[in-house]
Amino acid sequence: MKLRNHILVLFILLWGMIMLSGCSQVEKDFYALQKESSSLNSYVSDGEITLTVNQLPGEITEITGKSPLFQDIILKVLQDIKLTYNIKADLDRQLISASIYLKLYEKAEPRELFSIIGKEDDLYIRVDKIAEILSIDSEFTPYIDALDGKAYLTISREEMADLLASEEGPITLNSANLWNTEQIKTQNTLYYSLIDGLMNEVYQQYETGIVKKERNGFSINLTPQEVMELIEPFVLYSLDHADQLEAYLISAVEDLTDEEMLLLELDPDQKEAYLQGITEFINEIKMGGSEFLNEWAENRAMIENEIIGSLGETKLSLSLQKADSSTYDSQLELLLQVKGEPEATQPLDLVWQVKDRTKKTNNFEVTVPQEGLISLTDFQAKIPWIVYIYVEPDYGFYSMSHGLESKFGDLEAVLEEGQTSVPFRQMADILNEEAGWDPDKHQAYVKMDGQPIYFKGAIQEGLLFVPVKEFEKVGWEISWDADFATITLIKYAE
Repeated sequence: MKLRNHILVLFILLWGMIMLSGCSQVEKDFYALQKESSSLNSYVSDGEITLTVNQLPGEITEITGKSPLFQDIILKVLQDIKLTYNIKADLDRQLISASIYLKLYEKAEPRELFSIIGKEDDLYIRVDKIAEILSIDSEFTPYIDALDGKAYLTISREEMADLLASEEGPITLNSANLWNTEQIKTQNTLYYSLIDGLMNEVYQQYETGIVKKERNGFSINLTPQEVMELIEPFVLYSLDHADQLEAYLISAVEDLTDEEMLLLELDPDQKEAYLQGITEFINEIKMGGSEFLNEWAENRAMIENEIIGSLGETKLSLSLQKADSSTYDSQLELLLQVKGEPEATQPLDLVWQVKDRTKKTNNFEVTVPQEGLISLTDFQAKIPWIVYIYVEPDYGFYSMSHGLESKFGDLEAVLEEGQTSVPFRQMADILNEEAGWDPDKHQAYVKMDGQPIYFKGAIQEGLLFVPVKEFEKVGWEISWDADFATITLIKYAE
């Protein structure tokens, strides 16, 4: 089932693109311009992202409390916030430079928030600016200290491969090729080839009518009502052309080489399972499609009333234009209107706008930093292990983090007479400690510098429970937060 879902998720995403763009000549021209603008090998892109709200969402007001002044300050910040960015990329020279700037109000100078440089096999992430911002919260102090005052975090090809390596085998997000020009080109070509096939072999007669031709480009305007109108004709068309869809998907997978499958995050050894999954998927469409349409017809009015009633004047607008032979302008604007409870005086209006100008050029250079560098490996080694234990009477939970590594799960923690006890073996495993049992002393221990450090505890329902503070013996700093019933364990690198 997992393998089947993997291949189908890929095609469903492509399928969704067809649903929203359609295959009329205007819609194909729009898609061709998208493809052209996103397939540049060398370009400079500048843009801005703005966010505006007319009131704070309920979740934020709960966090900020009942202070009107504090809420007004946050609302003012959100009303004026703007992010600008500059991206330079040259795939042939294996260069990339990207910077993001924050502007809190109209007359303020933009402040660099984040930047990254990539050259050949190495990435350089500027972290000193991020550290300045995060320093206001003591929770981030261990991570800031681990940077050791360095300005850039470097990540090599090998480190990235280790970071992204999958435990499932060969599917690894292409981690073995951090910045491989030919791979990126091939991957983009593959995705567009799959979309082209769907458009030309299956959905060649499907039209949405939502793409409008303008003088130098195209525009799309969508409301919740218009999205609802797209569902039924798309399902009907897919049902009528289910056999063609199956034939195309099977042919597309069969034609993929092992290398191409890896580029699409697919396992070449499971090709037959993918093909079987496609057939099962199409059969489900054929069997369940009519039932879906019947249920849709019966409940459509109710669904539309609920969706349109709650989203009000929500609207998505998108435009893409070719300003000249090498320049592409795009703009995305989302007005999200959420109507609250009947007693609400006004709906929540959120406007998210993205403007971008991308120009084809290779006339730029990227300066790689030479000083103030710390590698990902060294940074990881200096980050402490941090474990949070959430102690509740009926449900226990933990989370662990060490740099970019994390895990979480259930943990039964017993709170008695002001002392919290945890299952010894499970806790030692969470903390990556080497645990054992001494049959002569009838005591559990954890090895520290090769020597056993004995713990006290008691057997409960067949499990050895030990006071969590016993782990202080092997170097863990432990604190208790009564307000959130949380225990924090921290172990710093030696």
